[in-house]
Amino acid sequence: MKTVPGLFLNESRHGTCQRASVALFLLGFLIAFAVADPGPVAPLLASGTIHLVAFPALLLPLFWLQVAVCKVFSTWFVA
Repeated sequence: MKTVPGLFLNESRHGTCQRASVALFLLGFLIAFAVADPGPVAPLLASGTIHLVAFPALLLPLFWLQVAVCKVFSTWFVA
């Protein structure tokens, strides 16, 4: 029987990176839409949610690029 921590620890880096990116992306939207009247912390909240949404949007393409480069050049670096 697999446990939840075992599933996360045995996952490949692809699944872990994508799961973390989706979680951060959804967290940013949840914060942005859950706050009705932020008051004086509005600029801080707005910049925080922008960063929470922008980080995964940039992280996944960079990760896919890294995977592609590793796959292309893996045959050259194998000893």
